Amino acid sequence: MNLSRHARLPFLLLATLLGGLDCWTTRNTLNPMGVSYLDMGDAFFRGDWATAINGLWSPLYSLPLGLALRILKPSASFEFPLVHLVNYAIYLCALMAFDFFLKELIRVRRERALSRIDEHTVALPEWAWQLLGYALFVWSSLGLITLGATAPDMLVSVFVYLALAQVLRISRGAQSRWSFFILGLILGIGYLAKAPMLPLSVVFLLVGIFWVGVLRSAAPRVMVMVLGLVLAAGPFIVALSASKGRLTFGESGRLNYLWHVNRIPFFHWQGGDTRFGVPAHPTRKILDNPSIYEFGTPMNVTYAPWYDPSYWYEGVTPRLDRRQQTTALMANARMYFEILTHNSQLILLAGFLLLLYVGRRRWLKELSKEWGLIVLSIAAFALYLPVHVEPRYIAPFITSFWLGLFSTLKLPARKNQRSGTSGPGNLSARKKLIAWVIVPVVSLVLLAAIARSMDAFYSSFTKMPGSERDNTKVYLEVADALGRKGIQPGDPVGMVNFDSRWLPVVHWARLARVHIVAELPNTDAGTFAAADDSRRREVIDAFAKTGAKAVIATRVPENVTLPGWEQVGQTDYYTLKLSQP
Repeated sequence: MNLSRHARLPFLLLATLLGGLDCWTTRNTLNPMGVSYLDMGDAFFRGDWATAINGLWSPLYSLPLGLALRILKPSASFEFPLVHLVNYAIYLCALMAFDFFLKELIRVRRERALSRIDEHTVALPEWAWQLLGYALFVWSSLGLITLGATAPDMLVSVFVYLALAQVLRISRGAQSRWSFFILGLILGIGYLAKAPMLPLSVVFLLVGIFWVGVLRSAAPRVMVMVLGLVLAAGPFIVALSASKGRLTFGESGRLNYLWHVNRIPFFHWQGGDTRFGVPAHPTRKILDNPSIYEFGTPMNVTYAPWYDPSYWYEGVTPRLDRRQQTTALMANARMYFEILTHNSQLILLAGFLLLLYVGRRRWLKELSKEWGLIVLSIAAFALYLPVHVEPRYIAPFITSFWLGLFSTLKLPARKNQRSGTSGPGNLSARKKLIAWVIVPVVSLVLLAAIARSMDAFYSSFTKMPGSERDNTKVYLEVADALGRKGIQPGDPVGMVNFDSRWLPVVHWARLARVHIVAELPNTDAGTFAAADDSRRREVIDAFAKTGAKAVIATRVPENVTLPGWEQVGQTDYYTLKLSQP
């Protein structure tokens, strides 16, 4: 069965088509963090460096977004679809990077097979690697990262695959200083896409050193790799450290530990628990019962509390608590278990275990030689385990983990009982076994991925209340209503948030190009709804004192009445224009 020459192009085409289908399906979606990345891209391209340098969100993903908006200047209705066109372009880059990585993996396997000629064993042929590799890429990229996520994880996967490919090149003899310099550049640019790539670069470095072998000859290569890393990541680290007044490589680790392990609130924490310190400049509480928080300065963005939380939580320090840490570890372990027991993963596991059973006597020996991809993948899993795990974080490493596991398989051919040797027929039987395992496994994984994409595509045309398409229409209606009230781009507004979701959805503000400068959060929305007219008037006066020109109430329940407010069409959004004090 010789499919190696014919498998690649159909799989590339399938991955491209499925990605395009998902791009269309998710064209109206936007994560709340997507608003922050769009604001960051705007800041970069208007030269507002103080706003653009961000302690939580890494800069690289915002640049193609900002560039696309700068060049095309889309209307409000086309802004979200344009974001997904950029995501699709990044996905195609990830596909090409993975294709390069897979070619390197196949070359490594071919060269090692030639150097360890053994007529009594059979390894996975090239066609099997291609089928398995592209199926894993489609499943992980479209099923775990997804094109609907306006987040940098797809961009990170580009540099993960490039770095893995470069490490494989080093393992097969490309051990010049230039190879290590390129690896450093790749990892440094990957850090600009997402901060965890920086600690992972240490693991890539150690794997590369091991394959060089002699420590004395490895030292110069380590130095040039570090040079490449510094050249790519150094300027941003210097700029970020200058903005924070101390050396820092990013605040995402600290903030995520505070939020997910120490359980500090994501928004408007005023420092009630002194164990974690006192925030140097939290959002400013201007009213109690119900609470209103003001944050009009120093950031001129759509929604400042989620644009750069590292500013609002400056001075707050994570604290190791055994009970909290144990709870987080258990929750993250459950997430890993859910990911690895997904139907597609169980299919892969069944195929691997079947082949492993046949080649079990040689497995530990092969594992000792083919451990690189497995170690790098496990290092990524371990990095996220103590703090917070989401499937999109680890998607490319799941792909490399499975490919690393399958690379440890080598099946012995059955020996002829009379001669004690393995004849061509026995070798052929093992090759057929590989085909009978790999083809069904790949087919089932791909069918699941295709079914998911087709189902989402079909659902995007159904008129379901609350769908992303309907939500986007609501956001556009709100933006249009603000414009009719004379609210101009750049104007400050307030928000009464009735939405039950933990993260405020401010897409309407992004589309209207207004800045939310004060918020009555959803934790106090019930108090506002139950307040008498006098107290509501105090709330409105507090918003007016912030300089807000209007207040928008979001996702107002049907049983709540807002006299004097204007409903936006038939939506559950209400607006109130304010007279300045």
